[in-house]
Amino acid sequence: MSTNPPSSTNLAETYYSILGIPSDSTLATIRNAYTTLILTCHPDKVDNSINTSSSSSITNTKEVSIPSENTTTNTASSHDKFLKVQTAWEVLRDTERRRQYDEELLRLNIQLQQQYQIPISDDIPFTDFTKKIIKNNESSVQFSYPCRCGDLFILTKEEKEQNITLLDCNTCSLRIRILYNE
Repeated sequence: MSTNPPSSTNLAETYYSILGIPSDSTLATIRNAYTTLILTCHPDKVDNSINTSSSSSITNTKEVSIPSENTTTNTASSHDKFLKVQTAWEVLRDTERRRQYDEELLRLNIQLQQQYQIPISDDIPFTDFTKKIIKNNESSVQFSYPCRCGDLFILTKEEKEQNITLLDCNTCSLRIRILYNE
């Protein structure tokens, strides 16, 4: 069975999500999730609706019901789920394989974040921002810095207090990093 993590396009389905557990779960939690799930999808436990039963007392032959297409799909789906649960268990129960899996998952996650990360166009010292009081109310303060597109980068008083360092322009796709004096 494969120990490869899901591709970056399907990072949402990890071995942890298959078992329905957080990634920091203990072995006991992993085992509990596995045993619970395996009972719902194990081929020996799934009703595949192929029943043999005695027919009428007149002919004394056996009648076999043929599974419908929907039943076959459900059985295949249960089998696929079983294989996923089994693979997740095989990897996550082994300390070394789990460590390797977690490292690869982290690498894929970082790679995905970098792929969709907006590049920083400029580093701007906070001292270059202009302070503006809105409606003469001291609590409604914002800071602004002009963007190349003609709009403004706007930083609220609350964002400044939280030391927000990345700021996006509301009009274009530019992002700046705010440099606060330490």
